[in-house]
Amino acid sequence: MKNILDDQASYPAPGQLSAMEQRAREVAHELNNLAAILSGHIEFIFFERKLSLELEKELKTIRSLSQNLASLARQLLHPDNSPPKAKKVLTELSPLVQESLQIVSPQLKRVGIKLWVIHHQPTVSLLLDPDQISQVLLNLYLNAQQAMAKTARKVLSIETGQEAGFALVKVSDTGCGIPIENQARIFSPFFTTKAQQSAEAAGGILGGSGLGLAMAKRIIEDHGGSIKVSSQPGEGTTFTIFLPLNAVSAHDNGCCPEDDLPPLSTSTKTFRLQGRRILIIDDEPSIRQIIKKALKLQGAEVDAVGAGSDGLRMIRKKNYDLILLDLKLQDMPGEGLLEMINSTLPESARPRKIVMSGAAADSNQGLLSSLGVSAILCKPFELEELYTTISATLRA
Repeated sequence: MKNILDDQASYPAPGQLSAMEQRAREVAHELNNLAAILSGHIEFIFFERKLSLELEKELKTIRSLSQNLASLARQLLHPDNSPPKAKKVLTELSPLVQESLQIVSPQLKRVGIKLWVIHHQPTVSLLLDPDQISQVLLNLYLNAQQAMAKTARKVLSIETGQEAGFALVKVSDTGCGIPIENQARIFSPFFTTKAQQSAEAAGGILGGSGLGLAMAKRIIEDHGGSIKVSSQPGEGTTFTIFLPLNAVSAHDNGCCPEDDLPPLSTSTKTFRLQGRRILIIDDEPSIRQIIKKALKLQGAEVDAVGAGSDGLRMIRKKNYDLILLDLKLQDMPGEGLLEMINSTLPESARPRKIVMSGAAADSNQGLLSSLGVSAILCKPFELEELYTTISATLRA
């Protein structure tokens, strides 16, 4: 996410924020679908093939990036909400920093940025969500790149260390710096110190949205830490992340190092849906294809359509055990389709219903429950989560 810093701080004028938010929602919905598609294909690779350690590591990186993309999409949909609950595992901090730098280092080299990395103490293991912390670091690296776009000296410095019970990560650049009057506001949602640029505004997805640092702050605080900024206009900026040290072992917390976690639980093979008739209603063809393939692997009889009207026609022709329904269809709202299904079929003949959404906050859960919805799946979801939710719904 780009967050370019210069002297022209600006908030959207009255009436412009709602338009920005609407555009952000439209883009976020598409981003979340892309993340779900990417995540689904990666899971099938893990599920169906034996991989070399090198390829498995590369796919883990891609999967992590798709999860970061989904998290960004959810924050664009609901910028005032807390980040998704952190999935904390015992993780070595310095290697995590190195892995995040590997993602952006080719891009930094292309624009002439020198990279300095200093680890002041031996690596420390912390209970943290590696995907969320990587998301924060990547945002800071890209901010630094943008801040140095017009400077002659381009150096990005990363330091790790410890201080007063906290592990530290410092991200410093030699960019344009942040005006003193703006430093207290840069962590506010939608605050950006650069007016929306014409090229990026026309085709950019996240450029200049002013959400990156707000998300970073919420993620770090959710980990019990803090993030601070120090900057001199014309000289550069340093962001310092403080994360609490945890004097606990993986055994004591039921945790394990990130690399020891299996890429995908083989227990998915135990979920049998033999003979179950399931209808998928989702306007994204690739998502329909992925879910249909996943359910057919478990023996289900699956139909998939892209419009609510087509779904109604299928329901009138066939008896289904379960409907998987996207809430955001192009031809009608998901809630409206649920009402039509209920009015079309007698209560005894109605299938179980699971809705799919980009974020739980998208939906009125009380209304959905009254319409007979048994569960909500937040995109992107893993295969095992899909299987578990369906199995529990059909057993209920």
